Amino acid sequence: MADPLRPQICDQLLQPLISASSDSDVEKALTSLIQDHARPLIIGILKQKFSGWGDADCIDDLQSDATLRLLARLRQFRQNPEEYSIWNFRDYVVTTTGGVCATYLRSRFPNRCRLRNSLMYLLTRDPSFFLKENQSGIHICGLSEWKKSDEFVDITKENFDFTKIRSTTGYHNASSLRTVITEIFAVSQAPVELNELIKLLITVLGVQESAIKNKPEFENKILEHISDNRNNPEESVENLQFLRKMWDEVKQLPVNQ
Repeated sequence: MADPLRPQICDQLLQPLISASSDSDVEKALTSLIQDHARPLIIGILKQKFSGWGDADCIDDLQSDATLRLLARLRQFRQNPEEYSIWNFRDYVVTTTGGVCATYLRSRFPNRCRLRNSLMYLLTRDPSFFLKENQSGIHICGLSEWKKSDEFVDITKENFDFTKIRSTTGYHNASSLRTVITEIFAVSQAPVELNELIKLLITVLGVQESAIKNKPEFENKILEHISDNRNNPEESVENLQFLRKMWDEVKQLPVNQ
């Protein structure tokens, strides 16, 4: 009888990998996990995040990156299920793919990512502001006295004039960012959608990316997918081991591949 107090180390999808008795069985289990379960999730996530980019190489490269990370972790799990436990494989695939995307986007949009991270820190740490997910699953923010409201206003409408903010403020530190968003909320007079606030801040503050070429029409669209995963200890551990493990995985691939 299973011990109810013993922590779960994996879900049923990983049982064939644990019980595999030969190298061929291990490879068969790995292939099934990647092809039948992980790959559809990875492709679905990447297509959702990068729809409209028109860059197949981007999706292919990120898919390979996520797959290599998964293979490395699955082999670790095979060797030591207790230490490298994966209690929900699908969730782990989603988390790993999200981490790969976040790393890629931070490399392409470093200034925008820094702005988003600074904004998120300010909204969650300064008692004058709030950030929450409303009942519709939309992240909204504003002044703390508006926190009980689930409604928000569309700051992209023409009746919001932010030209004065653009001419009188700048983005140099947390204090100046606080001034900017306080003035924006003074104009909106109600909570706003987080992603729309970030897009507005990029315009108001003149944030630019010198490395971005030929895809300006996708910049605002991709912003909603930029996130900061630095608080994810699982990803931190993976990153430390990734470079060492990646080459080992490459050497095990078939020669043609």
